[in-house]
Amino acid sequence: MAPLNPQQHCHHLHNIPISQTLLYCLTLSSFFVLSLYVFVPSSVRRLPRDHVLHIKWRAGVILGVMITAVGVYPWLFCQHTMDDADAF
Repeated sequence: MAPLNPQQHCHHLHNIPISQTLLYCLTLSSFFVLSLYVFVPSSVRRLPRDHVLHIKWRAGVILGVMITAVGVYPWLFCQHTMDDADAF
């Protein structure tokens, strides 16, 4: 999905099924936890959790998860419309 430009707006969908929102929350939380084990190298995971390198890796991975979550949200929960000026 292309990023939203200033002429596009996110109009939130109404009547989103609760199952879809719960599935999104479950998927996001699972991705958050699993990413700490999948994307952090095992050599870094063996370090103590208060080690600087461990903290940097975990912070970087979580930043990636947050960016992914923000990017997926409009694709799932927004109805994209164009302004009248874009119709020409």
